Amino acid sequence: MTIRVVLGEDNVLVREGVRALLDSYEDIEVVGVAQDAPTLMAAAAEHVPDVVVTDIKMPPSFQLEGIDCAHAIRHDHPDTGVVVLSAHDDEEYAIALLGGGHSGLAYLLKDRIAQGDELVRAIHEVHAGGSAVDPVIAERLTGSKHADEEDRAVLDMMSKGLGYADMARELGTTQEAVDRRVTELFGRMAGDGAGAGLLGEFKRLHAAVAGTIARDGHDARGVHDRRRGRARRLAARAGRRGARARAVRPGKRLAAERAADPGRRPCAARRHRPSAG
Repeated sequence: MTIRVVLGEDNVLVREGVRALLDSYEDIEVVGVAQDAPTLMAAAAEHVPDVVVTDIKMPPSFQLEGIDCAHAIRHDHPDTGVVVLSAHDDEEYAIALLGGGHSGLAYLLKDRIAQGDELVRAIHEVHAGGSAVDPVIAERLTGSKHADEEDRAVLDMMSKGLGYADMARELGTTQEAVDRRVTELFGRMAGDGAGAGLLGEFKRLHAAVAGTIARDGHDARGVHDRRRGRARRLAARAGRRGARARAVRPGKRLAAERAADPGRRPCAARRHRPSAG
């Protein structure tokens, strides 16, 4: 059975690299790509893929659109799993993704892209309805105050890259039971707001950072424009002064000639004097 994938990534080099990687697997087919959040949602609605793989931040505002899209896609298309790729190795981002009560979600660090099997394993996991967390994140979460002994056993297995099927065998239970435990665990970690409050805080943080960068860039462009404008004004003044100087010089030269020889006619008058005879 072929897993149909829609890929969302604004960086064309990363997008085409991941696309080529996934297309190299016989059981995976990339059926659509998107470069921002609106086109990702449109592609998901058009193709209704088995899995969406998306960057965590994309245009238009680069404020965790990947997490918003993941939740919206899971709501609109319950049979579509979502893998979110991120450069953030903070566990709070994974909690914001997985703490909303949805399964069929995976949070994977972008460093794993080079390890093709990790991404493909996450795709298979969410396609089967399970969830996955990057092993680095899972290892950190084992020390969470919200995790009891059984939770830590599950997180420990996730940190080793085990999927729901393997975890169910290890625990002597079903995949559905593992899914419930993982979903409930991340819900507790996210708090009563089920990740919404945490996600809102992240968005405000990213908006503040983006605003600072934009303002600094605007200020730098303003200084550059002011300097360029001043240079243009100075150049214009210099040009006008040069033009005035060129206009005055003939008069000064003529005055100097008259002062030197009062009886001397201007050159132009002598030039047009008729010849004798």
